[in-house]
Amino acid sequence: MSCADELPMQQLGHEWYGAAMEPALEFGFAIVGDELIFRASRQAPALVHPAAREGQFQAELWRYDVAEFFLARADGSRYLEFNLSPNGAWWLEVFSGPRQLDGSASRECSVPCHADYTTSSWQAEARLPLSYLVSLGLDPRESRLVCCSILSSPTQQFLTTSEDVSGDPDFHRVTSWPLVKCL
Repeated sequence: MSCADELPMQQLGHEWYGAAMEPALEFGFAIVGDELIFRASRQAPALVHPAAREGQFQAELWRYDVAEFFLARADGSRYLEFNLSPNGAWWLEVFSGPRQLDGSASRECSVPCHADYTTSSWQAEARLPLSYLVSLGLDPRESRLVCCSILSSPTQQFLTTSEDVSGDPDFHRVTSWPLVKCL
């Protein structure tokens, strides 16, 4: 695996309904050592949850600008949603089915996060311990994985790497998330 500083980045350049996002959201995933690294950035301002603090758990991050990922078992039977604020705050939950809370996510879990957040751009990174993910029954090397984002708050534009963007925005369409080929 590559060094986290050299994390390969991809772009999400269109929102749910196909409109171009300028500038695009950049994101990347990698397994480095015993961690799953998720990084997101954008060369634009962001509206951040007023109570969000770098490295701290914060509920309802999705009401503001946020980068997200969903990690599911390959069969789609269980998944994790992870939200990362542009300022490095985080939230996660585990689901046993679409929008069915499982309750096994621990608020005691330590998720090291940091951010470079300014009035004109941001970059945030989270490092989730593989042992924690495996304890939840989720192995990133044998899974479905999708990156999503909510930007331009308070009007909110929804972005996803999922191929299913039919109807209203809904990130919880587990079977439409691609299988991981390589992390």
